[in-house]
Amino acid sequence: MDEKTRPYKIYRKPAIFTVLRQYAWADIIYQNNIELRSLWPNILFRKPYVIAIRTWVRSPKGKKRIVDYLKRVTLMFAEYVISISDAIRKDSYKDSIIIGNPYRSNLFKIIDDIERRDTVAYLGRFVTDKGIELLIKAYSRTHLTNIPLTLIGSGNDETKYLKLANEVGIRLRLTGNLYGENLVKELNTHKILVIPSLWEEPFGNVALEGMACGCLVLASDGGGLPDAVGKAGLTFKRGCIDDLVQKIAFIYQNKNVEMNIRKHIKEHLSNHLEDVVCNKYLNVLERAYSNRKNQNQPNKY
Repeated sequence: MDEKTRPYKIYRKPAIFTVLRQYAWADIIYQNNIELRSLWPNILFRKPYVIAIRTWVRSPKGKKRIVDYLKRVTLMFAEYVISISDAIRKDSYKDSIIIGNPYRSNLFKIIDDIERRDTVAYLGRFVTDKGIELLIKAYSRTHLTNIPLTLIGSGNDETKYLKLANEVGIRLRLTGNLYGENLVKELNTHKILVIPSLWEEPFGNVALEGMACGCLVLASDGGGLPDAVGKAGLTFKRGCIDDLVQKIAFIYQNKNVEMNIRKHIKEHLSNHLEDVVCNKYLNVLERAYSNRKNQNQPNKY
């Protein structure tokens, strides 16, 4: 959909008068994450507003800055606050509504004519906080060492991972960055997708994408990953190599585990379909507007 066919208009880097004009026009204000620089006009217009929190309201190093405290105060005056996971809710605003992220269901799906092998894959950026070194070391302690571990993605740490793999005696299969159908086809060839993040992910869409392509998802239990996985996958203790090794073995050694996981995948993914998530957001916005409208109506005796 291009700019001409959209049923709405997008203002990119709008001038202040454009922002004020849109505030005057709007019935309700919605923000994806808190942006104080574009919310301040509501001091003048006092429109009901809804904010969705999609990441931690603190610095990348975990510290709360003055601006983060201001953002948290701003949340207190919102009609509703939406958090993408229970971890975000607990950390940022305990009275928020949890609505998990959607995934692209028209793209990520099982392709029947692709052979699925007993292999393990990782998908994401090649950076330290994603836990790839932990995965490589854990993989070297499994019965799979004669099968390459597949890393899908890229980054500056690629050479370091190749060196580590050589030291611990395993082979890596590097696909580089894959997108669209190529990524879907690659995911369809693997049994397990491991998400070994050391960083506490706010949610973890890659979990939904992996299970939609038929992978058994094994993710660290930090942040919002448990919400992204639900009963449709397994989690291991974040940063614990022993638990990761045990969970990989657990999946391969117990056939009932795979059956139990797969019976939950369809239901779990159904809660993250685009139209389902959109309707949940629309419901919150309609409630916010209705609440303010009712407040403004005069009392009748």
